[in-house]
Amino acid sequence: MEGDTNRRPRRRLTAARLREGVTALSIADRDLATVVARFGEPPLWSRRPGYATLVPIILEQQVSLTSALATYNRLHQKFVEITPSGSPISPNPRRVGLVSRVKKQATAWA
Repeated sequence: MEGDTNRRPRRRLTAARLREGVTALSIADRDLATVVARFGEPPLWSRRPGYATLVPIILEQQVSLTSALATYNRLHQKFVEITPSGSPISPNPRRVGLVSRVKKQATAWA
């Protein structure tokens, strides 16, 4: 909200903050603690801010990392620049074939 003085400032996620969060969540969730003990903490991937970064993140939630990367690469080859106003995955029936219906729906808010 505009003018909301109670809003906390945004803080960058660092390796130390990620570690703190994983520790706190592991204390609260025994199953998560087991997963962290077995596989380690999740990686902190550095990504550039922006829509072109948001699209692969959403795709990665829908399919495997390999499939998401392949889909994004196909989009990037065909459209070069991926922006909200010119999104190649907007719900346009003429653009069938590059991504599945589920992937289109997941990223078609623009």
